[in-house]
Amino acid sequence: AERDAGAAAGGGDGAGGMELSLSPALMRNAHKLVVYMIEHFWELRNQSFLGDVKSIRFVPVTLPAYGSGEGGASGGGRGSSAAAAVTPHGVGPADMVRFADCAMEKDAHLLFTLRPVLPAVLTPPQNLWSQLGIRSPPPRADALKHVRILITSEGGSLERWAYKDPPEEVFRSIFAYLQDQWDDISRNVKAALAELPCVPMGNRLARPSRLFFKLTVDLAPFMFEVPREFGAYDRLLKELGAKPNPSAADYAQLLGDLHAETGGAPLNPNELAAVLKVVAQILSCAAGRDNSVPVERQEQAAREAAELLTLGGGRDLLFLPDEHSVLRRRDRLVFDDAPWLGRRIALDRAADLHRLHPRVGADEADGLRIHRLSAAVEEILEPGFSPAVVLPTPPEEERLSAALNADAFHAAVAMLMARADMSGGGGGDSSSGGGGGGGGGGNVGAKVAIRRERLEEVRSALGGLRVNVVHILRTRFVLQGNGRVDVTTGGSEGSEGSIFFVDVAARTVYLARSAFPEALRPGVAVAMALQKLLRFGGDLLMPVGVLAEGAPADIPRLLKLLHCSEDDAAEMDTGRGVPGEPVAAMDRPMLELRPLRLCLPNEIVALQDATSGEMLYAQVITPSVAPDAAAGAAEAADELNPMRQVRVRARAGEEPRVVLSSEVYSFRRAGDARPQSSAPAPVATRVLDLLRPRAPQPEDTAALAESALLAERGAGAPGAEGDNAAPAAAPPPPVERSALLDAVQDLLAKAGMSLNADAEALMRENAALKEDLLRARSSAHAYVEEIEMLENDFTQAKNAMICPITMRLMQDPVLLRVDGYTYERSAITAWITNHRRSPMNRERAEVRDLIPNRALRDAIQELEHTGVRVPPEAREAPAAQPPPPAGGGGAAAGALAAVNRLARLTQS
Repeated sequence: AERDAGAAAGGGDGAGGMELSLSPALMRNAHKLVVYMIEHFWELRNQSFLGDVKSIRFVPVTLPAYGSGEGGASGGGRGSSAAAAVTPHGVGPADMVRFADCAMEKDAHLLFTLRPVLPAVLTPPQNLWSQLGIRSPPPRADALKHVRILITSEGGSLERWAYKDPPEEVFRSIFAYLQDQWDDISRNVKAALAELPCVPMGNRLARPSRLFFKLTVDLAPFMFEVPREFGAYDRLLKELGAKPNPSAADYAQLLGDLHAETGGAPLNPNELAAVLKVVAQILSCAAGRDNSVPVERQEQAAREAAELLTLGGGRDLLFLPDEHSVLRRRDRLVFDDAPWLGRRIALDRAADLHRLHPRVGADEADGLRIHRLSAAVEEILEPGFSPAVVLPTPPEEERLSAALNADAFHAAVAMLMARADMSGGGGGDSSSGGGGGGGGGGNVGAKVAIRRERLEEVRSALGGLRVNVVHILRTRFVLQGNGRVDVTTGGSEGSEGSIFFVDVAARTVYLARSAFPEALRPGVAVAMALQKLLRFGGDLLMPVGVLAEGAPADIPRLLKLLHCSEDDAAEMDTGRGVPGEPVAAMDRPMLELRPLRLCLPNEIVALQDATSGEMLYAQVITPSVAPDAAAGAAEAADELNPMRQVRVRARAGEEPRVVLSSEVYSFRRAGDARPQSSAPAPVATRVLDLLRPRAPQPEDTAALAESALLAERGAGAPGAEGDNAAPAAAPPPPVERSALLDAVQDLLAKAGMSLNADAEALMRENAALKEDLLRARSSAHAYVEEIEMLENDFTQAKNAMICPITMRLMQDPVLLRVDGYTYERSAITAWITNHRRSPMNRERAEVRDLIPNRALRDAIQELEHTGVRVPPEAREAPAAQPPPPAGGGGAAAGALAAVNRLARLTQS
């Protein structure tokens, strides 16, 4: 009654949002009353009393600072919404409520925005809660309403959080409650929770879809790794949208959401830094280098990222920052690789195009499939404008035209471009010194291929190109494509200002004399024109400009002065040893033809070109020896047919082919001298000596062992890389006799000789006889192998005929039933008489347990009948275990069969 009177004095009853007027004395008296009742509940306890107390508002509390106008608990608790206008997280007014309108302290984190939290001193015994209308845990609807108020009260910000416990502790309780109740929550409520920011991360709440259990890069304030303190609720977080690790689609979704949230406003520095990290992660996914992705999913993640990057037009999902840090759709951005255009073009006004943010590099722009400005914009002569040539013709015009068409200039520019390619763009590095030897080093074959490719490109672009000096140039800039939109800025600032223009159709480079500053040499302007044609790096402008100014004969000296040249040794070594390149002059004296020599994997050899007759480098892919060449049969084959087939790569990048070893030229080892003789042997003798089998030399033995080992491992020689490594395929098959005779004919032809018909017939007959001999040796070898196998079988079977006690051949074998072993009758009888147990398993045994083993006795008698001598002296039994039981006579039968086959083979 006093509480209602105070409410009336304050102008209301607390339900209409007006402030209550309750005196401190009244609140103190109420506090004392509740404390007294709690201390004496056992005396006052009866159903009538509890029912009356349940409906009375006399519990003094501080109302929550959140108001919804709907009251706290179900059942109409007026007063719980009296502070609707109070600042969130603040302290509400004092009031008196029912027990049912309160939240217990253990449920405070689930209800403190809806109900006053009852302190422990005012909390009744738990076994009376249901009779007083107290519900714990709270109803699911109240807990979800509390969560929504927390999330939406400050737009996800936690900067004004004023509750006594930190947000992480509060949300841990909320997550534990939701995880227990998850199966009973409706699908619509689950979907709504997944869309709301409900995970505290720093000073903000983050959406669960922005959380990942593994994040290798800090992408705050947009993406976060699940904190350890929330690790116990991983099942709930996964249901809400958290993922193990981000994919390229997640990154793209983030950029799209951020674009919608910012609404065209520029990103702040922290947001820009995070967006650039996201862009880098997309590229890492596409390259298969995202460390947050498990190894087994790297390939799939790379495919997904590549598919994302190939989408275009309206399907483009990527938004990237422009030069003003505003997120734009990717197809509206270009990479500014032509900053010299500057104010001469207006992309945004004319074509709704924007320059990509300068902190995104050229390689990243290429990976993102963003067009370069130089490729997107084409410079053309202004319609109706014809350049006026300067007369009389300036001397630099002829000089520069001659330079552009000189072979020496083409070779020098190609060399500089190739060096830049291999060193990552470092052409003309002054630190390389006079003997730089080529930019990035790398594989020699790759270096030759790149230089060759660049030389062809330079010759094609510069062949027939002329230089014309004109008074002025007027040009326009248009976008490539069907629209051909003119993006030139208005006035002379846009159309005038070019110092050069390349007319590809007319094969002419125009130089505008009026636009030349005094310090700029014409050769530099020509180098800028060549840069546009050949697309080389800006670090080559200076050396190319100097070369264009000089005479072609001075180019080697100029390259040395610029520290860009290669010395003679480096130039000579560039193609040395590269398959398909001509054999260098210094290597020709070391060539020798040794058809019987054993080649090693990856060995550099030489082949004679069938068309030109020139000696070219080649590389051995499969060694000219089989892995079992040291075995008996293969030794016989090598002795009778020393010629082999060798798989070689005759040109870099081509598939290997098989050639006869008689076509392979090898290189003598350094220091080896040619054999000297006062009277050289006749040519025919020397040729036949090459084909005559000889004893293996020490160096051949080492080569044989190394080749066999490498072939067995399927690996190349040390230092072999990529496709130069020896494949694991089987070596080429042996050479046919007819091919061997053809090789002899070829060798004799190289010596200016030939075989006559009689000699050729004799040699073919000799080859056939050798083949018959080889087959006979193979058959004998097979017999020997079978005999050895049968001897081994006989030895094993013979052990079954030995008595385990006497260790001698048995004459009267008997089987002991209790252990299954066979013994000599006299020996086992004496043993049982003395010990009464089996000698093998210690089981009790009697003489009546002995059974004659007739099968084994017959086998022993048959063995003696064949005449095969088995010494009767004792021999050791196998150490691992006693002889196997011979109960069924199987071992004896096997031994008998082996003896009969052995006897037949011996006779044959």
